[in-house]
Amino acid sequence: MERPDGRIARANVPKQCNHCADAPCVKVCPTGASYRAEDGTVQIDQDRCIGCKYCMAACPYQVRYQVETGEVQKCTFCHHRTGVGLLPACVGTCVGYARTFGDLNDPESDISKRLAEANGGDVLYEDLGLNPSLYYIGLKETEAMPVASAIHRGGNVMKPYEG
Repeated sequence: MERPDGRIARANVPKQCNHCADAPCVKVCPTGASYRAEDGTVQIDQDRCIGCKYCMAACPYQVRYQVETGEVQKCTFCHHRTGVGLLPACVGTCVGYARTFGDLNDPESDISKRLAEANGGDVLYEDLGLNPSLYYIGLKETEAMPVASAIHRGGNVMKPYEG
């Protein structure tokens, strides 16, 4: 997309687990391996996962995957890091500072301040009512941009580029 200044604009919408408050993956898990942790994130207890893939089918974001041993995995918001006060790796290593992490219930947190500055954020598939914890700033504008590449979901080409 060409911007008013003549430069080309490009945008990516990274897809990852949205750690929904009303997560369908948790509801369909027959063993309770998928669960909401005390901190509000959606986690998987690998010892309880039987690899049935119900959670993979239920996830509207299609971000779960099965490993060679049969268990299902996904983004954990680096639960092993955040549990000891560190940032998730994707946030700490983002050279463009496009990612922010924190407590949405704390108005003084970096994420709350950033969302306030942007007059709130958008969520993917808002119409599903899952109450995701992942917000995008400028999502509606990004989705309105002309598509200039194939659209991928879950590693699969959902719509080939027709440009």
